[in-house]
Amino acid sequence: MRELLTEVSDRGLTLVFSTHVVAEIGGVADRLLLLSNGRLLVDGDTDELLEQHVLYTGPHASKSPVEGPVVLAKHGKSQSSFLVRSGGQRIDEPWTARYVTLEELVVAHLERAA
Repeated sequence: MRELLTEVSDRGLTLVFSTHVVAEIGGVADRLLLLSNGRLLVDGDTDELLEQHVLYTGPHASKSPVEGPVVLAKHGKSQSSFLVRSGGQRIDEPWTARYVTLEELVVAHLERAA
């Protein structure tokens, strides 16, 4: 598979690759088109999408600590997490922020669409 993708890239060709296994596209896909039930959920350059999606974790809260579209919010007894398409805004303690993996991005958008 790696040889095929290298050949496609070297020749400047486009390859449409459909999969249910996100790990297969990590590191090789330049663009992500995510569909669910025939509806387009995400479309963009893979690196740019990863730079835009940030997971903020902190004390239980009903609202995201930063501006931007909330892709997915999860709440426990004392903690909340918000996956926000924010581009990585700075955040003060007690909140933490980290960029998500491609798999986390895909799963969050699919959970939201369900």
